[in-house]
Amino acid sequence: MNSLNIKSRILLTTSICLVTASLAITFFVAHRALEHRQSSYENSIYQLIFSTKIAISSRQQYDRTYYQDQLKNLLLSPEVSHLTLINEERAVIAHVGDDSTPPINPNRFPNTGTQIISLGNLAVYIETLPMQSASGEPQQSWLIALVDRTSLQAQQEKVIKTAVIIFIFSSLISILMAKYLLQQVRHVIARIKEALISANKGSSSPIFPQLESEDLHDHEQLLTEISSQIYRYKNDVREEIEQNTQDLRETLETIEIQNVELDLARKKAIKANKAKTEFLANMSHEIRTPLNSIIGFSKILMRSPLDMQQMGNLRAIQKSSEVLLSTINDILDFSKVEAGRIALEKESISLYELIEDVVVMLAPSAHNKGLELNYLYYDDVPGMLDGDSLRIKQIIANLVNNAIKFTETGEIIVRVMLDDSLKEETDNLKIAISDTGLGLSEEEKSSIFSAFSQADASTARQFGGTGLGLSICRGLVHEMGGTIRVESELDKGSTFWFTLPIENPVVQNPKATHPKLENQSCYLYEPHHHSKQNIIHTLNYLNIPYQQFDTLKELISAIEQDGKNDTQTNRFALISLSDKELEEECIYQAFKCVNALDINILTYTPSLLHYDYKILRQISVHMTKPATYTNLSQSLVSALNKGITSDHAEEYALPHFANNATILAVDDNEMNLSLVKALVKEMGIDIDLANSAEQAIDLCKKQYYPLILMDIQMPDMDGIEGMKRIKTLSNYYDHNQIIALTAFALPNEKDAFIEQGFVDLLTKPLNEQKLAETIKKYLPELAIENPVQDEPKVSAEIQAFNWNEAVYLCNNNSELAKDFTNNLIAVLPSTRSDLEMAMENNDTEQLGHYVHKLHGLSLLCGTPKLRHAVKQAEIAIKTEEPANIVLLKTQQTIQAINELEFWFESTDDFSASQQNEPEITIS
Repeated sequence: MNSLNIKSRILLTTSICLVTASLAITFFVAHRALEHRQSSYENSIYQLIFSTKIAISSRQQYDRTYYQDQLKNLLLSPEVSHLTLINEERAVIAHVGDDSTPPINPNRFPNTGTQIISLGNLAVYIETLPMQSASGEPQQSWLIALVDRTSLQAQQEKVIKTAVIIFIFSSLISILMAKYLLQQVRHVIARIKEALISANKGSSSPIFPQLESEDLHDHEQLLTEISSQIYRYKNDVREEIEQNTQDLRETLETIEIQNVELDLARKKAIKANKAKTEFLANMSHEIRTPLNSIIGFSKILMRSPLDMQQMGNLRAIQKSSEVLLSTINDILDFSKVEAGRIALEKESISLYELIEDVVVMLAPSAHNKGLELNYLYYDDVPGMLDGDSLRIKQIIANLVNNAIKFTETGEIIVRVMLDDSLKEETDNLKIAISDTGLGLSEEEKSSIFSAFSQADASTARQFGGTGLGLSICRGLVHEMGGTIRVESELDKGSTFWFTLPIENPVVQNPKATHPKLENQSCYLYEPHHHSKQNIIHTLNYLNIPYQQFDTLKELISAIEQDGKNDTQTNRFALISLSDKELEEECIYQAFKCVNALDINILTYTPSLLHYDYKILRQISVHMTKPATYTNLSQSLVSALNKGITSDHAEEYALPHFANNATILAVDDNEMNLSLVKALVKEMGIDIDLANSAEQAIDLCKKQYYPLILMDIQMPDMDGIEGMKRIKTLSNYYDHNQIIALTAFALPNEKDAFIEQGFVDLLTKPLNEQKLAETIKKYLPELAIENPVQDEPKVSAEIQAFNWNEAVYLCNNNSELAKDFTNNLIAVLPSTRSDLEMAMENNDTEQLGHYVHKLHGLSLLCGTPKLRHAVKQAEIAIKTEEPANIVLLKTQQTIQAINELEFWFESTDDFSASQQNEPEITIS
């Protein structure tokens, strides 16, 4: 209908309406005519039958001849075919006409009145009438008449044909009327169209032709008024368009000017950003260069003999340098994240080892604040996956460091799991760091990931930091395709978590259990819930059955009971002790009893600054928290092998090399050269130094260097150009042994340096172990085995003096040990006098000063008993214990001084006594 034009619509609608009306009228008239014919026909038949009915019913006696005659009279009507009279027994009393009988079921005969049954062209009339039987009794009978309906049907067909003719005629008239009405409507529309065309041409007062109808006069006036309004509107719109066009022209000119200015400003901004980037790179190099030297020389000095005050000052210098270096790295990382220049590596990483490394690295910081640091690695997390291990470790370490910083009491838990909240086809790794610290308000949570943002100003003053850590974490996580969120409530702790898509996950095969761990069982005491979970998970992984106890007393009782019953032989005890429990005499005695039962004791303690507790001499292995698979499994094997682990936190000794070659170091910074020289010399290798690429080239022309360490950023000629120039020399053409040395490099930059011609890359600050490994890799012919020194064995008694220990504490330098011991011998009398005078004057401040000074000296000499006594005295003074306890501890210190003096007086040459001294381990 919508696809037809208006002419067709009007014609079709009008025709349908008129034809429908004609059809309805014709149908009604035809229907009435048919009903009339039917009624007249039935009435005529009824009248015929009714007269016969009266004649038969009025007969007083049964007379079949009479009945036959009456039926013959009725047969004279042309419509009646034959008649039959039937009694109650369904027997025929009389019959006229042909012999055919309609197939009517007698059961359908009516009890009273008349019934008509149609049979196509025929109709059966059944009339009920009373009559006399042959015996003279009244009975009911039926008169059945077969009537021909041919004449009635002929009349009906005639009526229908007449109705059809009338309908066709009326339809034609309706269509003609519709066309006439259409012409009238088209005439009016054409007139209106002429008026609208006139108005459209812009006539200010168009004149409409007469519509020739009074009914349309009002519409004519309305159209005239509308036309005038359209004219005025068109003029207004034309003027407005002209004005807007003029304004737009002026605006475009202004925009063009602004575009030129913005383009100039953009170029200036790009130039300024490039200058800022170069400034950051140059400044970071200039700042990191002396910092690297400070850190490197600090590590060298820490391997030399120092007293406690010097060691503390040196550690403060190193710590401050590392904090400053970390801040610079944060600023550089933030700049790269903001600029989208972070390059991520794709390598196969062991996630389990990565988590272990982070928690072990940060555990001392947590333990210094009295916090528990644990991790829970869920079983369904793959052990190996692809990713950037350095950046993932950076994110986790940053979040854990924040948790330690803002938590005063409680615990920090690192959870590694699969994220089941995302309905995706690929799995997502979820790492959550929960703490029991300060927590965050809703307002603080909304801005915590912003750059240079902390919870509030007081937080920055109290805890320090640049506020860039979380912003860098967010940028790194987004670069890896993950999300980072925080859930926190004020004063109830926080949970920072992030998700990363898992690529190429590999479920690690269970680590093979060491044969020594078979058929072992464990007694476990760990009061902290999550630490216990971690240990139990590892024991299950090692297939070691265990019994856990709520108190240490219950554990020791169970060990003693099993020892009496001799129910188990392969047993060990895994016990966690706090700092205070290390001082308790009852635990010391209990451990002695356990040792007597030949039970290995493995002890977990927080990270400690000193390890000279006598209780640790009663155990097989001492481990520091957190409990990891690596340290627990290795410690178990060591204990079962009866190996003795040293409790002293020694720096890893540098390897030694044969002095058969000379290497070259090139750097424009004198401190860097001095640091490299000190490290290489300590390894036993000769080294030449050059402060510029030009000087290095001159040295290479005179002498061949099998290995060259080349700094990258140098004035005049940088390290890359210097490397290329050196490789053009005949001696170096076939030997690609130049290593790049730079203060900072992204992971992907190593490949870039190697493509340019370097064999490897070392970053500053120089890691002495990595430097040694690099030298060993590229100069394997210089590598020699380091002499293995037997560690002193544990002695059951605390001795006054031990020469082996003195040498051990002086880095195996016997001359230095002798000097330190002579200095101690010289100050013992005056120190005893100072202590006694301070005790008499009840001067706790002076007493603390003398005790602290003596404690520092004792740490450098082989004086186990004096060191233990003076430490206990210093602890009593600093913790402000009662005066009688301080007095007792000081007297024990003086007694240890007396015993040490007596030992020296009774020994002419204390260094010679080492031949007969039992060996001990200093912890």
